[in-house]
Parts: sequence; structure tokens; C-alpha cells
Amino acid sequence: MILGPDIPGLTFQEERFSDLRIEASLLFEEHWQEAGHRSDKPVDMDWAAYRAMEDSGILLTITARYQGRLVGYAVYVLWRHPHHRSVTVADCDCVFIESGRRQGRAAMRFMQHVENALRSRGIQEVHTPIRPVNRTSRGDRSLVPLMVRMGYRLQSLVYGKVLADG
Repeated sequence: MILGPDIPGLTFQEERFSDLRIEASLLFEEHWQEAGHRSDKPVDMDWAAYRAMEDSGILLTITARYQGRLVGYAVYVLWRHPHHRSVTVADCDCVFIESGRRQGRAAMRFMQHVENALRSRGIQEVHTPIRPVNRTSRGDRSLVPLMVRMGYRLQSLVYGKVLADG
């Protein structure tokens, strides 16, 4: 467990994502309502798939807690890039920080901790897709400005299309 510098009560730690199933349910809903491209579909996580990735050592989850309460999570899949065998990559499955904690130092400290955890595992590149606009009751609280401040650069645009409901 690492204390969030300058932020009393804030801690960052590695946890198993599958262990957060119940505790994080409200955060998952908030996350989905903000960023879900299919907000008409309920959150329906494949927990067996997450457990299998954890058991095989390719899933890293870092959580942020304020006075013990879960306020954020970052989940990354770790792998070797198939186009560049010598490059280890972390692809972000999901990253979320409560909207009220994205301003100031908390979000930056959290993402710095995530980067350090990835570095300690030998990861060379990190890919973190961020929605350009998040719908919150407090207006736009996208993580884009933070990621740019931290040195991330736009690498690609992803377009999606629903081909069938199901």
C-alpha cells in the first residue's frame, strides 16, 4: 500500500479486480453511465474471464481508496506486442476515478502510481483509451487533459458500430 502524497487518507494498492465485484458495483455503474457507448445495456462483467487473466498473471489492477473506501481503479492487460516481440505492453481495460476526485492532485498521483507499478513489471509501453467527453452531472470531467499533462499522446482513433443487438 502506498499513501497518496499530500493527500491524507488516500492510498493506492494492487488488488484483484475480481475481488472488487460487489464493492465496486456503484463505481461500475457511475463509470458506465459516464463513458459507456452502449448506455442502453446494463453492465454485465465476465468475472470468469477476469479471474482467468488474473490467474495467468496478465491482469494488473491498481485501486485508489480514500479512508478505505474505493474511489478509483485502473485495470491493465499485460502482454508482448505481436508486431514487436521485444516490446512489453499494458493495454488499459478500464480506468475510472470518481468524478469529484479528478481535479487537483489525486488523479495525477493515482496515474503516476499506476505507471510505476507497470514499470516495475517491465512494461515498456502503455495504451490507455480515454473517452474525449464524459457525461457527468458536473459537466465534462474527461481524463484527457490529465493524460496530456502526463506525456501521453494521441496514437489512434477508434470508431465503433453496433452490427447486431444481443
